Amino acid sequence: MLVNSIRRINQNSTSRRGQAAGIWIMGFAFFATLMIAVTLLMPSAVDSTPKAVAAEEPQSTIERVTPTPAPAESVFTDAAAPGNSVASEAPVASLQNQIDAHLAVGEFAPALKLAEQAPAPAEKAKLVTQVAMAQAKSGEPKAAMASVGRIPALDSRQEATESVVRETREQTQAGGGAQADFSSLINLIQTSVGEWEDTGEGSGTIQPFDSQAGGISVDPNGLLAHLTVEEKEGRLKALGFQARKADLNEDMAAASQLRLVSLTRLEREIAARLAAGQSIPESMKRLAGLHSIQYVFVYPQDGEVILAGPAEGWEFNSQNQAIGSTSGEPTLHLDDLVTVLRTFSDMGQQKFRCLIAPRQEGLKQLKAFVDASADKPLPAGSTGRWVKALERELGRQDTIFEGIPADSRVARVIIEADYRLKLIGVGKLKGAPGMASYFDLMTDSDARNNANLTALRWWLTLKCDAIKHSDDHAVHELVGSSVLCLSENELVNQNGERIHTWQATASNEEFAQRFTDNYKQLADQQLVFADLQNIFDLSLVASILNQKQLDDAAGWDYGVFAPNGAYETAKYNVPREIESVGDYRVFKNREVAVQVAGGVTVNAAELVLDQETTHESPEMRKVAEEQHAQLPENRWWWDASAK
Repeated sequence: MLVNSIRRINQNSTSRRGQAAGIWIMGFAFFATLMIAVTLLMPSAVDSTPKAVAAEEPQSTIERVTPTPAPAESVFTDAAAPGNSVASEAPVASLQNQIDAHLAVGEFAPALKLAEQAPAPAEKAKLVTQVAMAQAKSGEPKAAMASVGRIPALDSRQEATESVVRETREQTQAGGGAQADFSSLINLIQTSVGEWEDTGEGSGTIQPFDSQAGGISVDPNGLLAHLTVEEKEGRLKALGFQARKADLNEDMAAASQLRLVSLTRLEREIAARLAAGQSIPESMKRLAGLHSIQYVFVYPQDGEVILAGPAEGWEFNSQNQAIGSTSGEPTLHLDDLVTVLRTFSDMGQQKFRCLIAPRQEGLKQLKAFVDASADKPLPAGSTGRWVKALERELGRQDTIFEGIPADSRVARVIIEADYRLKLIGVGKLKGAPGMASYFDLMTDSDARNNANLTALRWWLTLKCDAIKHSDDHAVHELVGSSVLCLSENELVNQNGERIHTWQATASNEEFAQRFTDNYKQLADQQLVFADLQNIFDLSLVASILNQKQLDDAAGWDYGVFAPNGAYETAKYNVPREIESVGDYRVFKNREVAVQVAGGVTVNAAELVLDQETTHESPEMRKVAEEQHAQLPENRWWWDASAK
């Protein structure tokens, strides 16, 4: 039916083109005769017209339908000319009329050519979008996306993309059972407007709808993509993708079991480069290839604060992430370090967190919907529609950030890790081998006591088996640092309010425990979890420096890394809202709906000041003395000598 509809549209367009061609020929002949008469009667007016105008006029087969454009210097101006606001608006209206005339007869190419002549970016985006929408309505989605790719401004291009895709979906649904070639359209969108899977550098997601809905879903506001690493790598491998190696000298490219980076020297180097107007090299942004932290050294007599851990050269993978060339571990990021140093400084909040918070109104609607359908067994084959109704009633959830900039890389990593945790929890994303979703762990008791709607809360926080230090606090060692998943069962009342119980059912606790136990495998499988652990380790370092006043002992005020310091961290497009995470299962002939909330909470001081976790260890003094003896001159990083 879709194909027949498109054919009828094309036939009608062809018919209209034939009729319109005759009208335009007659009109052009009449207008040419009129212009000759005017030329003979008023030669002085023609002679006084600047010759540059003719060269600047848009070339079009129907340009004579509208009045002659104004002189070149006043064409397409955004602001009204002094004393003559009407005159400055006329050229834009003329261009719009010409485009409308082309689109009325299905002449997209000349309409697009005219739209691109608007020098004002906003006007150009508006006119090109108009052409693209007309193409989409006529059943030409590929041509429409090609037109969208001509919009220079990213925000405008993404808005146009969303409109075109929505129109394409409506055209497809109106056409009946036949489905458009959305795979080709997705590829075209990605090549026209850039990478749409959120990697922190991009700003949106694109994915096919499920088989019942058809089409593709595009969100320019940065909703998180659900593709796993394996899916991304498999797709790019088929395209012949190869990792891009970083351009490093032999020393930094070599693997090291213990590489040391002096934060105080690095900060001075960066301060000097900023003062000279120079860029910051990649080696400094990647902290010389460190991919985890083992030690923090502080030598007050030398004014040194040093990080140490395993390191190696790195390459950039398909998501443009810097990962170790051999280990595949993501490198530490200078921006992350600076962000947490500022958070855990005297001027910072000493902790940070993110929340994925369902809206109260959405929870109220969801509660009412689930309660109303609780005593009505679902008809056969209606489960999918019921789940969609659940998602619609709950709507989107808000992301909330505290203690860190909401546009920082730290914010992007922690919200994505939290979102993926929840997808794994309800079985929408594959976890590590041996892991199970909450539904897989659900018991008869859960099904009986869920009151039709189970509100789960999962959140991630710091985990460290021990923080050992020397008697003089010259060295601290992080032992068994990782990420801890915690759980709680919440209640939702009739008003959509979430009520804490501070307790979790056995199956909920079991899921959280398995997530914690399998975290290393998860981090190997999905690098965002490895990134999260790196941020947690950096947070412990920052808190150790602040809580034990080791930065003051070293005489380091963080310089350009301090709050309001000259070093500016990169800004990332972090989602402000995300799709609700929840799902539905029939368990023992009972419908069970699950809604998930939670977040990431980092209160490093709790671990640093906990005497059971942080304690003196005699062997640490020897480690501090050995590394102090190896301090080189005039270097901000070096490798420890093998013993």
